[in-house]
Amino acid sequence: MIHTGMIFCRINKEMFERFRSHPNTNLHKQDKRYRTWANTGFKEFGITYIQARYIKKPGFEAVHMTCRLNFKRLIEQENRVLTYKESDHDAVVCAFNQIMMQVGLPFWNFWKVNRIDYCIDIKTDHVAEYIYLMQKGDIPHHQKLPYNPVNKRREHKKGSVYLIARARDKRSNKTGSVTVNFYDKYLQKLNEQVVTMTVTDAEVEQARNILRLEIQCFLPKISSLKNKYKLSDTRLEQYLSDDICCTVIEDMLLKITHKGAYLRKSEAVKAIDASSYQTGTKMKLKAIIEAVSKQYQSVAKVRESFIADGIVKKDEFTRLLKKLDDLDVNPVTISDKKHISGLKLKDGLPNLYDLFFDACQNELYEDSPESFMYLDEAVQEDDEP
Repeated sequence: MIHTGMIFCRINKEMFERFRSHPNTNLHKQDKRYRTWANTGFKEFGITYIQARYIKKPGFEAVHMTCRLNFKRLIEQENRVLTYKESDHDAVVCAFNQIMMQVGLPFWNFWKVNRIDYCIDIKTDHVAEYIYLMQKGDIPHHQKLPYNPVNKRREHKKGSVYLIARARDKRSNKTGSVTVNFYDKYLQKLNEQVVTMTVTDAEVEQARNILRLEIQCFLPKISSLKNKYKLSDTRLEQYLSDDICCTVIEDMLLKITHKGAYLRKSEAVKAIDASSYQTGTKMKLKAIIEAVSKQYQSVAKVRESFIADGIVKKDEFTRLLKKLDDLDVNPVTISDKKHISGLKLKDGLPNLYDLFFDACQNELYEDSPESFMYLDEAVQEDDEP
């Protein structure tokens, strides 16, 4: 449920000398402002790198440590798809501290977090179909499509729903609050295998039929979560929460996909016609369905065009989407003529929220008969990323 993280701390000169003297630590970069040393000797054991930045100014001297780690990899090297969950905590802490002991750095409780990637894996035979349907979905207010310099357009990356923060700016080194990356894990592993030549066929097979929902949280979101959950500080320990993970993903998933099932277009129209809504409301709902179903269109684009053309106002469009939710009809529909393996021509696909709910329950309670309290309380507040 937690993929990777970036953590940091400050150390004294004695620790710095021990780190620098480790056989796998090498000078990485130096300029007038600072020098950095990096250790990549523990990459196979979950720690991609550990970096020391030595800063020295008149009257000021400090060493800033940064560490990038894959939490589950610390204790699991065979299955490269599995991710950390709370039940792994003690084993992960022990493995991390053993490595820190080798390089002379602080133990687990001294590190703070400046990025953490929460994720959940959904097992489905229809990963490609769900990616396509989500790409035609909504875009949260604080997110935007990434820019493709090849065709000079903003668009999703192939095989994923990829949304960056509106505040993100590479020129000024701003990350924004969150990056959304809902992607085909199997396709990602295949591409990685071609590029790096280090991914085995077994690793690729482990990723088959996995739709990964991942939210990459940067410092602004880290601070927001600290306030929301009344955390005392930003120590890593406080962010390794299954509850926080599920809430962060749930919030963004609902904004992108909404709650309705993915029906065939004709079935969606029938559901609207059979509803108790007034004729004018039914016409507007069917107009949204029709517009979104067109090639290269999405809920986000249709909202923008409907408002610009004066068909509806912003608040009314939001209310219409809520009415579709109440009917269990997604504004994104499946073509009546599209063949989907394992489905009849009238069959649609379950909404992703239900699949997400089931995946969370499996992760949280697979070893426990505890109550299913968490997601019964669907998030009602709009937690701004």
